[in-house]
Amino acid sequence: MIVVAIIGILAALAFPSYQEQIAKSRRAEASAVLLESSQYMRRFYSANETFTTTLPSGLSQSPRDNTVSPLYSVTAVVSANTTSFTITATVVSGRSMAADRCGNFYLNSTGGKFNATGTNDPGTIAGCWR
Repeated sequence: MIVVAIIGILAALAFPSYQEQIAKSRRAEASAVLLESSQYMRRFYSANETFTTTLPSGLSQSPRDNTVSPLYSVTAVVSANTTSFTITATVVSGRSMAADRCGNFYLNSTGGKFNATGTNDPGTIAGCWR
């Protein structure tokens, strides 16, 4: 009985840590998709002298694999004068990352990284954009 109690205590301590590591890897994948989308936007601008709001299918969700349900939906918004953009990874409601502490991810054309509320808090950036 003591062994079962010890295993229960260890599992209670280890499970939250495991869940945070899974969330951390999913956030890292979302930030990687945003960075790739930014590179795509810059290449598009080099070829066409304007930005586009249409991202390729491989960059429109995270995880990129189209065979799984997305955890983040990725969209691009271009300024009215088409000289800047903001790419957003929005948490898909009802999925496992919906209650994540980092929320949505934002990346703008100047390389600015933002989270959840859109604030540029270094603590949030360091904790979420790994």
